Amino acid sequence: MKGRLAVICCAAVTVALSAGPASALATAPTPLFRVLPPVLRTQVGNPLPPAPLFRSRFGLEVGGGYRVSVTTSGSALILIVKHDGHEHDFTESAYLARGVATPNRLQATFGRLGKLSMRFAPRAEGEHERRRRCRGGLRLAQRRGTFLGSFRFRGEDGYVTVRAHRAVGSTLRVIGRCHRRHPHLLRTDSSPPTRGEAASPFAARPPTGVIAIKREGVQLTAFLAFSRHRRASFFALREETRGHLAIARIAVARKRTDLHVNEAATAMRVRPPAPFRGTGLYRAAPDGSTTWTGGLAVNFPGAPRFPLAGTGFETLLEAPF
Repeated sequence: MKGRLAVICCAAVTVALSAGPASALATAPTPLFRVLPPVLRTQVGNPLPPAPLFRSRFGLEVGGGYRVSVTTSGSALILIVKHDGHEHDFTESAYLARGVATPNRLQATFGRLGKLSMRFAPRAEGEHERRRRCRGGLRLAQRRGTFLGSFRFRGEDGYVTVRAHRAVGSTLRVIGRCHRRHPHLLRTDSSPPTRGEAASPFAARPPTGVIAIKREGVQLTAFLAFSRHRRASFFALREETRGHLAIARIAVARKRTDLHVNEAATAMRVRPPAPFRGTGLYRAAPDGSTTWTGGLAVNFPGAPRFPLAGTGFETLLEAPF
């Protein structure tokens, strides 16, 4: 049980604190938001010559505390609406649609919510002026410019509206591998732990926390809360599909507090800060069954007051001693 919750916590932190576009392209992908395209294959299964990996992206400030960005993921485009809260707290809704995704052209339809058709016009600069870097063993080349065309989007119930014909953005390509001048020797089991391993928050005592998950066909709702050293983190995730459109919503909040479990480890009450609201109550019965009840909800972009507790949730409690 402890190991399972620790792994889930690590995954949640990774999603919440993802790095910028270069590291997202070069390192291991995270669900929906930063996925590299799979290796292309022919109809008979023979591999094709690998296509250059790339990522095109642009963003717009749209008022009301929202920021809209569009990024590529293989042959799909992901439209992300983000609302920042206090410090590292934020909510985000991502809309994924298939379309045309090339370094110089972006085109997709987001159902009834809108459509996008734009081309990339790079800055007038020489090849030597492109920004280059190495990440994850890959050599990347970034070029900045402007996306021109038509982009319109209206979120559910009009929570955000976008109409634009130009947006500043960039393209990022993988152009090769980096040559390591000083390759590191493989560490044996007898080697001392690295600084990252020694500083891992899950290397010693596991955190106190609870996770609740509800599945309804292809729809998924999840809530995770854990605390350590009087620092609590709260995560909510909602995944759903609407026709050919996939939607993923996430909310992250932190608070200087502890999560408290009763001595028998059969009950826990969770009350997160904004953008969450209400309380979630975990209870375990003598027969081993568990419940996750209360009025806990979250304000996702496009889905306000979304319920995070009630019937149908599978729960897991972590209570270290």
